[in-house]
Amino acid sequence: MVVNLPPKSMKNRALIRFACKLAAVLFLLLALWSFLWIASSYSMAFTECSGTYELFSPNPRCRQPAIASLLALASFIGAIAALFIARRFRP
Repeated sequence: MVVNLPPKSMKNRALIRFACKLAAVLFLLLALWSFLWIASSYSMAFTECSGTYELFSPNPRCRQPAIASLLALASFIGAIAALFIARRFRP
Protein backbone atom coordinates (compact mmCIF):
# COMPACT_ATOMS: atom_id res chain seq x y z
CA MET A 1 0.00 0.00 0.00
CA VAL A 2 1.46 3.34 -1.08
CA VAL A 3 0.71 6.36 1.07
CA ASN A 4 0.91 9.79 -0.54
CA LEU A 5 2.55 12.25 1.80
CA PRO A 6 1.27 15.80 2.12
CA PRO A 7 3.40 18.62 0.65
CA LYS A 8 4.63 19.72 4.09
CA SER A 9 6.22 16.33 4.55
CA MET A 10 8.04 16.80 1.24
CA LYS A 11 9.50 20.05 2.58
CA ASN A 12 10.68 18.22 5.68
CA ARG A 13 12.23 15.50 3.54
CA ALA A 14 14.06 18.08 1.44
CA LEU A 15 15.28 19.84 4.57
CA ILE A 16 16.55 16.59 6.09
CA ARG A 17 18.20 15.65 2.80
CA PHE A 18 19.91 19.05 2.62
CA ALA A 19 21.08 18.80 6.24
CA CYS A 20 22.50 15.32 5.64
CA LYS A 21 24.35 16.43 2.51
CA LEU A 22 25.72 19.44 4.36
CA ALA A 23 26.86 17.16 7.19
CA ALA A 24 28.53 14.87 4.65
CA VAL A 25 30.46 17.81 3.17
CA LEU A 26 31.52 18.94 6.64
CA PHE A 27 32.63 15.41 7.53
CA LEU A 28 34.67 15.24 4.31
CA LEU A 29 36.31 18.56 5.15
CA LEU A 30 37.12 17.21 8.61
CA ALA A 31 38.61 14.10 7.00
CA LEU A 32 40.75 16.25 4.70
CA TRP A 33 41.97 18.27 7.68
CA SER A 34 42.71 15.00 9.51
CA PHE A 35 44.77 13.74 6.58
CA LEU A 36 46.77 16.95 6.62
CA TRP A 37 47.24 16.50 10.37
CA ILE A 38 48.38 12.90 9.78
CA ALA A 39 50.98 13.99 7.23
CA SER A 40 52.21 16.81 9.43
CA SER A 41 52.43 14.77 12.62
CA TYR A 42 54.13 11.84 10.87
CA SER A 43 56.85 14.07 9.50
CA MET A 44 57.33 16.00 12.77
CA ALA A 45 57.45 12.91 14.98
CA PHE A 46 59.48 10.58 12.77
CA THR A 47 62.86 11.22 14.36
CA GLU A 48 61.55 11.55 17.90
CA CYS A 49 59.48 8.34 17.72
CA SER A 50 61.90 6.31 15.59
CA GLY A 51 59.21 5.71 12.99
CA THR A 52 56.82 3.94 15.39
CA TYR A 53 53.50 5.51 16.29
CA GLU A 54 51.20 4.11 18.95
CA LEU A 55 47.93 5.27 20.41
CA PHE A 56 49.13 4.61 23.98
CA SER A 57 52.68 5.87 23.65
CA PRO A 58 54.13 7.72 26.66
CA ASN A 59 55.34 10.46 24.31
CA PRO A 60 52.40 12.67 23.25
CA ARG A 61 53.98 13.45 19.88
CA CYS A 62 54.00 9.74 19.01
CA ARG A 63 50.24 9.52 19.68
CA GLN A 64 49.20 12.28 17.27
CA PRO A 65 49.33 10.29 14.00
CA ALA A 66 47.21 7.51 15.52
CA ILE A 67 44.65 9.97 16.88
CA ALA A 68 44.49 11.79 13.54
CA SER A 69 44.03 8.48 11.72
CA LEU A 70 41.11 7.53 13.95
CA LEU A 71 39.57 10.96 13.43
CA ALA A 72 39.93 10.64 9.64
CA LEU A 73 38.36 7.18 9.68
CA ALA A 74 35.45 8.30 11.87
CA SER A 75 34.79 11.34 9.70
CA PHE A 76 34.76 9.25 6.50
CA ILE A 77 32.33 6.81 8.10
CA GLY A 78 30.19 9.77 9.20
CA ALA A 79 30.18 11.19 5.67
CA ILE A 80 29.13 7.86 4.18
CA ALA A 81 26.41 7.43 6.80
CA ALA A 82 25.10 10.95 6.15
CA LEU A 83 24.90 10.25 2.41
CA PHE A 84 23.03 6.99 3.01
CA ILE A 85 20.58 8.79 5.29
CA ALA A 86 20.12 11.50 2.65
CA ARG A 87 19.36 8.83 0.07
CA ARG A 88 16.69 7.41 2.34
CA PHE A 89 14.82 10.72 2.30
CA ARG A 90 14.62 11.14 -1.48
CA PRO A 91 11.29 12.15 -2.94
